[in-house]
Amino acid sequence: METLLKDVRYGLRMLRKSPGLTIVAVISLGLGIAANTAIFSVVNAVLLKPLPVAEPGSVVALYTSDYSGPLYGSSSYPDYLAFRDQSEVLSGLVAYTPRPLSFNSGDHSERVFGEIVTGNYFDVLGIKPEQGRTFLPEEDQTPGTHPVV
Repeated sequence: METLLKDVRYGLRMLRKSPGLTIVAVISLGLGIAANTAIFSVVNAVLLKPLPVAEPGSVVALYTSDYSGPLYGSSSYPDYLAFRDQSEVLSGLVAYTPRPLSFNSGDHSERVFGEIVTGNYFDVLGIKPEQGRTFLPEEDQTPGTHPVV
């Protein structure tokens, strides 16, 4: 312990004698710690934190593939209905598609990215809204024929 104290005193004395080296050392340590913190924050948010759903370990993703294109293809809505109605293994199935949307707040509108989801999306994932309510079953129905816009 005595040797450690002598080494610390000697190190501080040397840093006082050469302020340029001290500044470079402090800046290097600061940049290194800042870079490490930033990288860990990204890794923690993307890889380490569990999904913000009721049972993150039971969430799976289903994709379709016809072996002629990309490895992960998107499924159609009729495919989703067939999977949902015929599945004996899955406790719940949702469908979603990311889309750019237009958000209008009265005096101006802006482009935002969102998802078009099935009506059971929040119930299956076990997500509760901060305010308001989730979708009602009748809001998941298309009235009449299936219009094309």
